[in-house]
Amino acid sequence: MPLGVDPRTVPNIPVHQGPSFEAPSGESTALTMYVRSAIGQTSWFAVLTDHGLVAGQGYGRGLGVGCIDVEPGNEIVLLDRPPKEAGATPRRVMRVRDRTSDQPVVWVDIAADGSIAQGEGLPGWWPGVPQAC
Repeated sequence: MPLGVDPRTVPNIPVHQGPSFEAPSGESTALTMYVRSAIGQTSWFAVLTDHGLVAGQGYGRGLGVGCIDVEPGNEIVLLDRPPKEAGATPRRVMRVRDRTSDQPVVWVDIAADGSIAQGEGLPGWWPGVPQAC
């Protein structure tokens, strides 16, 4: 049942009510994501929802920062190719959003050998002022 529809106005359909999965009013779903990469190719990230991949972002060699909207229950994943290419597949789950009030800053560090470190909060390697979504 879509939000805002009175179940009594929908005839001949069994009605089941449950909690809303949308963010509570006033709470942000935005996360700030810092990426440091020492590899030559672009690293692609996206949000994995029940409906597929959304909100793709690519980061090349060097430092980058971006904002990504992640609803509770969805995941930020590292992909094997750009999200718009056929067959794009998650290689690794980077973060699962538990609730909108959890840590709104994540970081990913990709070494030259392809190994990955990740964490939360402003990374020590970020040279400038913190960015915010």
